[in-house]
Formats: sequence, C-alpha cells, structure tokens
Amino acid sequence: MGRSVVVQKLNRKWAQVKVPGCGWVRLRLTRPELPQAKTFHVTLKPPCPMDGS
Repeated sequence: MGRSVVVQKLNRKWAQVKVPGCGWVRLRLTRPELPQAKTFHVTLKPPCPMDGS
C-alpha cells in the first residue's frame, strides 16, 4: 500500500524527490548513487538570525 518514491538526479551535486502533498523537494547528493529510500522525513529549518536576512 506504500507509494513509490520518485527521485530524479539534476546534476552531480543535486537531486529532487517527489513528496506527496508537497511537490518536488531538492536534496544534496553526498554519495555517487541515488538513494533507494522507501520513506523519508522532511524538515524545514528556520532562518538563522545571524545570516542578516
């Protein structure tokens, strides 16, 4: 009953994954091959007050 995870490689450093209910989310690749994930957890970091933004 699980959903299939769609992962697309964009270039050498970046890929994107299709998150149901959210859309496409980019991720940085730290290994040469694409991840074979069945589940994932997405978190949004709050902006750092020291960045000046």
